[in-house]
Amino acid sequence: DLRPSTTAFWCENKNGKPRAFSIIASEEQAVQQMMQLLDAEGLVDGGAPDETFVSNGMISRFHYDEQGTIHQVEFLDRYGQPIEVPEYGEHYSFRRTPLHTPDQATELEHTLDELLANPAKAAEQAIQWIESGLPEWDFNTYRWVLTRLAEKSVAKFAGSSDPKGLREAVQRIFTHFVDYLRRMPTGRKAKSSLLDITRQVLYYWLDALPAHFPQEIVPVTIQHPEVPEAPAPEALLFVDATGFQPEGTDPRHTLAALLRHAYDRGWRRYVLYRVNGQRLISTAVMGTADTDDVEIDVYGTPGEYFGAFMQGGTIRCHGNAQNFCAMGMHHGNLIVYGNAGKVCGYASKGGKVVILGDIVDRAWTNSVNDPRCQELEVHILGSASKYCGESLMGGRFFFGGMYFDASGALRIQERPYRGTKLLGGASRGKMLFFDPYKRLDPHQYTHGKVEPLAPEEWPRWKEMVRTTLREAGVPIRQQNGREVFEADGKTFAIVPEHFTLIVPKGGLKGYESH
Repeated sequence: DLRPSTTAFWCENKNGKPRAFSIIASEEQAVQQMMQLLDAEGLVDGGAPDETFVSNGMISRFHYDEQGTIHQVEFLDRYGQPIEVPEYGEHYSFRRTPLHTPDQATELEHTLDELLANPAKAAEQAIQWIESGLPEWDFNTYRWVLTRLAEKSVAKFAGSSDPKGLREAVQRIFTHFVDYLRRMPTGRKAKSSLLDITRQVLYYWLDALPAHFPQEIVPVTIQHPEVPEAPAPEALLFVDATGFQPEGTDPRHTLAALLRHAYDRGWRRYVLYRVNGQRLISTAVMGTADTDDVEIDVYGTPGEYFGAFMQGGTIRCHGNAQNFCAMGMHHGNLIVYGNAGKVCGYASKGGKVVILGDIVDRAWTNSVNDPRCQELEVHILGSASKYCGESLMGGRFFFGGMYFDASGALRIQERPYRGTKLLGGASRGKMLFFDPYKRLDPHQYTHGKVEPLAPEEWPRWKEMVRTTLREAGVPIRQQNGREVFEADGKTFAIVPEHFTLIVPKGGLKGYESH
C-alpha cells in the first residue's frame, strides 16, 4: 500500500494490433506529464490516460511473437487476478494532428452564430447540440466546433450587449464537457482524447480573456507573478499554473503562497488552470479567519492536500484530486468531478464534500461532527476501500457505489464498499450505501451494524442521494409518482429499500476495534 500507487492505462487495439501503456507513479501529475511526452513522441495518440486509479500493486504482462511484436497484453492485480480493461475506443493527438475545416463547416458556423446570439440560453442549447452530435462527429469536427466556439465568442465580446453573460456561458460549456464527457456516448472516440482536446482549447480560450475584460480579469503567470490589488470584490484572478512549484513559501514561485498573497490583496474569486501537481490549493492558506466569500475553480490535476484545512468558501476541482483531499476541513464546500486518493478528510470537523468518483483507504479517519462548525456531510458517487471511517465521531456519508463505464453508461460496482474494517473504532456517524443487490457483506463492517432507515430521517438522506446524482450529471425523472434513475440498464427508484444504513456498534476502545 506504499508509493508508488497511482496507476494509469492507455490502451488501443487498432487494425488488430494492440498498443498499451501502463504507468505507475507516486502522484498523478507524473502520469499526466508522461502521457503528454509519449504523445509528443508519437508513441501514443492523445495526452491523457484512458483510466487513472490508485492500486496497491499490479503486474503488466506483455506477450511478444518471434518478430518482437506485442500480440497480447495482460494486467494483473497484486494477487494475480486479471484486471479487465475495456475497449476505450480510438485515440487522437491534439498536439500532432493539424486541424482541418470539416465538410459541414457552413452549417456548423451558422448554428454557432445562432447560439452565441443569445447568451442567456447559449450554454444550455450549445451543450445539448454538441452532445447530440458527439457520437457521429469525428475528432476533427469536435475540435473544430470547440475552436470556433472559442474564437467566435472572443470576437463577439466587444459588440455584445452582455459580454459577461457570453463569457460565463462559454465557460460553462467548456466546463460541462470537462466534467461530464465520461458519461456521454461518444461513438468509437476514446473519452481521454476528447478530454485532452477540450482542456487544450479551454486553456487557450482562458489565455485570451484578460485582454477583453481588463477591468474584471487579471492574469498571473510564472513569468509575471505580480498580483495587484483587486479592483472589485467580484473581480477574477486567472492563474496559469504552468511552472509554479508543488510547494514552498515564495508567492513568485509557489501556487499556494501566491493564493495567500492574492487573498491579502483583496482577491476572492479565482480560476486556476493548467494545474499539475501543485499542493495545498485551499482556502486554508488565506487570511486568519473564515473565508466564506472565496470561490475557486481548478482545471487540471491538483496535488496532494487539495481543499485541506478549509476555513470556508467553495472550491471546485474539474478533474481528479489526490491524497489528503479535504484533510482537516473545518467548513466550506468542496466538489471534485473525479476521483480522490488516500486519507481523504482525515481529522475533519465539518464541511460539505462531494467526490464524483472513488476514494481509497482511511477516509475520514479520526473525524468529528463539531457542533461549532458546518455539519460534516460527504457525498461519494463511487466507493471507498479499507478502514473507511476509522475512529469516526460523527457526520453523514453517502456512497453510491457507481461508476461510468467506457461507453458512458452508469454501472453499479461489485460492492458499494470495496474493503473491510468499516467504522473500526468509530463511536458516531452514519453511512448510507446504495445497495440494491444487497451486496454489502457483514464481514466488511464487523465494527458496525445495519440500522433501519427511520421515516423522519429519509428526506434528509434522499436529498443527499439526489445531490450526488445531480452533481454527477445523472438524470433523475418521475415514474409512477417516484423519482428514478438508470444504472446497469435498469430503472431504480430512490426509495429506502434500495439503500443500507450502517452505524457504529460502539462499546469498543482503542485498538480492540481493529
